Amino acid sequence: MTNYLTNIDNKKILKKYHYSLIVLVFAECFLFFTNINNFYFELFFKIYIYISIFFLLFSFDKQEFTNFNLLEFLSIFALFILGIFQAIREPVENFNLITSNYYYSAFGNPLFIPSFFVFLFIFWGHYRNGLYWFEKTSLLSIKVGILLVPISYFFNLDYCYILFLPTFYLLAGYQYSNRKRKNIILLGIFLGAFVFFLENYRSGIIRILISTLVFMVIYFNLIALKNILKIVFIITPFYFFYDTLNNFPNNLMLISDYLNSYFDTSITTDTRTFIYKETFDYLKSSSNLLVGDGPLGNYYSPYFDYLRYSDQFTEGDFYIRATAEVGIIQMLLKGGFVNLFLISFIIINLSLKSFNSNNKYVQNLSLIALSYFAYMSIENIPSFNFLNASFWILLGISSSKKIIDYSDKDMYNLFSSPHNNKD
Repeated sequence: MTNYLTNIDNKKILKKYHYSLIVLVFAECFLFFTNINNFYFELFFKIYIYISIFFLLFSFDKQEFTNFNLLEFLSIFALFILGIFQAIREPVENFNLITSNYYYSAFGNPLFIPSFFVFLFIFWGHYRNGLYWFEKTSLLSIKVGILLVPISYFFNLDYCYILFLPTFYLLAGYQYSNRKRKNIILLGIFLGAFVFFLENYRSGIIRILISTLVFMVIYFNLIALKNILKIVFIITPFYFFYDTLNNFPNNLMLISDYLNSYFDTSITTDTRTFIYKETFDYLKSSSNLLVGDGPLGNYYSPYFDYLRYSDQFTEGDFYIRATAEVGIIQMLLKGGFVNLFLISFIIINLSLKSFNSNNKYVQNLSLIALSYFAYMSIENIPSFNFLNASFWILLGISSSKKIIDYSDKDMYNLFSSPHNNKD
């Protein structure tokens, strides 16, 4: 049995695919703590995106495709071709209102052209020792985050919430871990929730809650609830899409009103409804629903345009919007229904493929992947960053044929290997 948690790698030093994720973590933390407003520095530093892609692809082996059937391979290949098409197409109108340098913004902003290629991290899960390096890198991120919390407190620095992003999937391996690893995971979850709260990163808290629910369902083998969650997670994005465009009031409005009845705060103001409607109406009027507007695609927002005039004390976003704040709408704006369909198909198909795995670790990851997909109906904007890269890696791991076939006993052996105990 191949030990996926054992660090055995006979490839050349440059073929270290795990550097791709380490580069992302380091770069995002560096940008988080610095505020250097220098065009040339930013242009140079954002080369990290392509360094990450280099390490990821330089390790590529055609044998990785043996983990995918023909339909899965064609979907992944089509998504790659779509990314190439979006990268070379002509820029759309109003891009000059977003940036003064098209090439820098298009290629250097992780929300634009690089976002079309973040799915390539799916191959990580099929590389040799992918599970080992994913767990190791993620746990290292949590450890560094824990160490930085008291430093940030005493020196009055911002809390680097980025380092706690792995909290939403590390719990999947909790039951297979030794006591030391379990303590780090639990401490990371509690401190992560605390940091997310202080930094007003509500999505992080929600992800922790969802992953905890998923862990309990899988751990106690609650089959009926597992199947219910599977169905709910799959239909949620499509339901919100249909409901928001066709019903008034829609459920996003009702949820916002319900929260406002308890919390008198603008945090619960429903802007998602406007984002859904305005983006869809714009793409429909421009006949670009099929392939979207490309990396610098943008739309005019009557809502945010009105907001800047209606109340001088209200801070609204710019009325020409290059991001849609909602994952599935961002996919639609940039890559159209083709992009949305391909990504949805790959996520749902690979998650269901591993849903009845022989071990609870993969079952946990596959349900977390579906929950991440569901959360795209209100958050999870596609971007070439640590969070999205981690998602595609866990999807890759949970769809690896060899790991799917491991029993719980095999997983205990993997997590208790001598190499893993050194973490």
